[in-house]
Amino acid sequence: MGTIARLLGALAGVVVLADVPENRGPVWDTAAPISFSVESVAGPGPELVRRALRNWASASEGRLIFREADEPQHLGIRVSFTSGNELYGETRPEVRRGRIVAAEIVMLADPIGDPLEKRLEQYLTALHELGHALGLGHSDDFGSIMYRFRGPEDPPRYFMRYRKLLHSADDIGSAAATGLSERDRLELRHLYGW
Repeated sequence: MGTIARLLGALAGVVVLADVPENRGPVWDTAAPISFSVESVAGPGPELVRRALRNWASASEGRLIFREADEPQHLGIRVSFTSGNELYGETRPEVRRGRIVAAEIVMLADPIGDPLEKRLEQYLTALHELGHALGLGHSDDFGSIMYRFRGPEDPPRYFMRYRKLLHSADDIGSAAATGLSERDRLELRHLYGW
């Protein structure tokens, strides 16, 4: 098994079913749209996930196309919500022959805070976890959506930095506040070889 596959498996809980080439991590086959489903729950969570997907598609300059499935299916990205968990979110991609074929994302349905904080936490969590579902790893760059929180002060500091971009909840995930940095865009393009 390749070094990258072992590291991803050990650090991110990835289900690795086959070797991944040493020079690049696993990616989706972009020849066809990537299907996705979002659990229907009360609140803004599902729509915030869809906004995050639109921003990743935009960051790929249209090379990644996401298509919502009528029903959850085996392959594709599936997003569900949980309550009372300490984690903001978690992603488990499934890799076969160096390609991502499915990804399970579980996000917190009821983060604490005022209504705006809850929405921005869900949006940024969706954006981060979808980055993992696309094959991106963590970053040490605090400006990146893929930043790995290192201590208890990081989440509030990170979320407040994003909140300063917002005038209202409608701005979350807008063109002026995508949450993606230029580094995120470059890392995505590099990973997929564009």
